[in-house]
Formats: sequence, structure tokens, C-alpha cells
Amino acid sequence: MNHFCNDCLRYHSNAKSTKSHAVIDVSDFKELPEFVLKIKQHCEDHGALFQNYCLNHERPCCRKCINSNHRNCTDLPPLDEVIKDARTSTTLQDIQERLQDLKKYVEVICLKKDSNVKEIKAQSKTIIGLITYTRLKLNQHLDKLEREILQKVSQLEKMYCKV
Repeated sequence: MNHFCNDCLRYHSNAKSTKSHAVIDVSDFKELPEFVLKIKQHCEDHGALFQNYCLNHERPCCRKCINSNHRNCTDLPPLDEVIKDARTSTTLQDIQERLQDLKKYVEVICLKKDSNVKEIKAQSKTIIGLITYTRLKLNQHLDKLEREILQKVSQLEKMYCKV
């Protein structure tokens, strides 16, 4: 995938052999998803630019591939035509709609997750508060029992030690 600065773009657009090429802005190029950047444009076997698409094998191919691997294939339209048709196809539109639906679904899931996290934190705070309160009340009750027992022991001690 080519990406050019404004000066180079002007020369690229004026050259007869590259006049019909579609180019994108460098900043737009940098924002493309990683899987798009990894799309190969050259044949790994021959190093040549893909020029056709084999509908039988469902893969792009270069001129050398056509002569060696696709001699018996009958449907090898130019890659430009396949891409042009792909951009306007109902399949692509369907995929785009599904991706939009999936994006909305993921956003809803993220919102629910955030809501759940907030709820868990709130419940955790409430539970910690209840535990602290219960512990305080238990300590107060144990302190009261301790005072009462010590008071009774002291009374019994006075009563039996007088004799």
C-alpha cells in the first residue's frame, strides 16, 4: 500500500501509469487497522504485484502465477474490477451492517461491565460498613459482658472473703 506526502502525491497523480491509482492521506493511512496494513499486495512466490483474482481459488495472483498455477482456471478478472465490485457489493454492505451491530453490542457490554463494576464496588463498601458496624457492636457487647462478669466476680469475692 502506497502512502505519499502532498508533493509526491502530485507527481504520482500526474504520471500516466499511476494516474488512476486511488491514494489516501498519510494520516488516514496511519489510522488503518493493523490487519489492513498486513494485506499483501505482492506475490510471495514471484515478488510481482497482484494483478488478477482467481475466482476458482479465491485468491489474488500475479501474471507469473496465472501462467504457472492457474492455467486451467477460467475466471481471472483484473483485481481492480474485483475490488471495485467488492466496494459496492451487498455482501460488503451486509458485513458493514453486521460490524456496526457488533460494535453497538460490544459498547452495550462495556457499559454493562462498567455498571457491574460500580455496583460491586458499592456493595463491597456496604458490606465492609456492615462488618465494621457489627464488629463494633460485638466489641461493645463483649465489653459490657466483661464489665458485668468482673463486677459479679468482685461482689462474690467481697462476699466470700469477709468471712
